[in-house]
Amino acid sequence: MEAKRFYIRTFGCQMNEYDSRLLTDLLISSGWTPVDKSEEASLVLFNTCSVRQKAETRVYGHLSGVAHLKRLNPEVRIAVVGCMAQRLGEELLRRFPLVDLVLGTEEIFSLPEIIESGDSGERVKLRLSGRDFGDLATKLAPFGAKALASFVAITRGCDNFCSYCIVPYLRGPLRCRPHPQILEEVEALVTRGTKQITLIGQNVNSYSDGEIDFPDLLERVCSLPGLERVRFTTSHPKDLGEKLLEKMADLPQLCEHLHLPLQSGSNQILGRMNRNYTVEEYVQKVEGARGRIPGLGITTDLIVGFPGERETDFARTLEAVERVGFDASFTFR
Repeated sequence: MEAKRFYIRTFGCQMNEYDSRLLTDLLISSGWTPVDKSEEASLVLFNTCSVRQKAETRVYGHLSGVAHLKRLNPEVRIAVVGCMAQRLGEELLRRFPLVDLVLGTEEIFSLPEIIESGDSGERVKLRLSGRDFGDLATKLAPFGAKALASFVAITRGCDNFCSYCIVPYLRGPLRCRPHPQILEEVEALVTRGTKQITLIGQNVNSYSDGEIDFPDLLERVCSLPGLERVRFTTSHPKDLGEKLLEKMADLPQLCEHLHLPLQSGSNQILGRMNRNYTVEEYVQKVEGARGRIPGLGITTDLIVGFPGERETDFARTLEAVERVGFDASFTFR
């Protein structure tokens, strides 16, 4: 193979950005050099998302855009990894024969080993085994690029099974990293110059490693010397309890921000979504949070046009938005 240069393009959520950072650090530790242009790479990677159709459509466009690289140099490797790879599998190879490897959400970090071995056998690897990647993240943390703000994954997967969401099927059940791993990774990042950490997961406030829960984890992270700001996302309304609000009010490193997806202002639609809370319960929790934390910023996610939604359901969503007074919302049709 030519010089070991790789290009990575990331689509989707913060978890994908985090995985791309780990994969980048892993490739660098294996002797690879990152480049800014796909034309300069001998390995082209797309870390993909399947939560929304637009993200998948963009990947198709980028795959078409790099087809000429393969024609110019057949030695170039093209890999599609992550959620879209997990969902489509062999179909990606049928649609884009130029793709060399399709690695699902739990095979992504085997990429350097596969490339180094020159394995030309199995091109699609989609195993969902519930493996723990936390130890890998801890080992790589001291060696990556410096950043003032960094993501740290505390969970993977999800057990909520909201009816519109594909995450449990593509990332598997909820797994929580042992808190010593998380603290060690944060410490390594702070040593490298990081000032702000965002703890991420599909549902961070469901975290429990059997010893401590999410509020306790926040307290321990905030106590680390040199760390100035701590954020977290995403929270599920059903798991937002008094203990978490107490920590948010008491810990000075915690930013006064809560991202709390509402999704709909209609209880009927929330039931169809399998969200396990009512609008009234949501509003009560928001009011409680604002009462405890002056100046709290609240952002949300909304889905408009959910199957079965009527004009009256949409009107209730508008009413809820007006009543809560969100600072910002991510709205999807």
